[in-house]
Amino acid sequence: MIIEVRDLRHSFGKKEVLKALTFEIEKGQCVAVMGASGGGKTTLLRILAGLLRPSSGEVTVLEVNLARANEDALDSVRKRMGIVFQSGALFDYLNVFENVVFALRRRKRHTLAELKQRAAECLAMVGLDGTETLMPSELSGGMRKRVSVARALATEPELLFYDEPTSGLDPVTAYSMDALIREVNEKTGATSIIVSHDLHSVLRVADRVLFLYEGEIIADQPPLEFRENPDPRIQEIVQKAEAEQLAQAGG
Repeated sequence: MIIEVRDLRHSFGKKEVLKALTFEIEKGQCVAVMGASGGGKTTLLRILAGLLRPSSGEVTVLEVNLARANEDALDSVRKRMGIVFQSGALFDYLNVFENVVFALRRRKRHTLAELKQRAAECLAMVGLDGTETLMPSELSGGMRKRVSVARALATEPELLFYDEPTSGLDPVTAYSMDALIREVNEKTGATSIIVSHDLHSVLRVADRVLFLYEGEIIADQPPLEFRENPDPRIQEIVQKAEAEQLAQAGG
């Protein structure tokens, strides 16, 4: 197991955001975390990525208990992860090459030639060969997200987190992002955790869906079973996604 969570709870002040979550994620799985706004999915991502300590419970990631680890242990496990942020979060003052190797350069273990080779490999993996000298301002939204994926891959992570990877993308670009996530998952063998509100994206990408509602897991199923789940809270999401797809097709 790459991730083991037992009775995880988290509160902000008096508001309990996560309530007694228990689940496991196996190596190589691609798991989507869905839920309504305010349901706790972003908080869960931050805890699993070692960016936020839980209020209580056990959270073991890559064999490190994040709830009890000191800062050095947290730092060591974070180095084995990659995060693709919702906005891409590229440094606007750095070109594509410098963005991709940013974390590697900070580790001071690689020559410039090695950095250039690794950047070229990662950019090729995301379909952006030869873009090293471009600035973020010269990239489309889809290209920025692909560069963000290349940056996450540069350190050869065992665990990848994607925060709303298709947010703000048109349907065609979103589809290509989904294909990229699957390809990366298969080529690298990394475990992927995707926080998303996009049901169609989740159905294309995920092996498994965790659905949070008011801080609790109310479904943990393969995507097709999730889509057919009769729970009205889930069917509301399904019907809304289908209506949006029809509206896009009609437009």
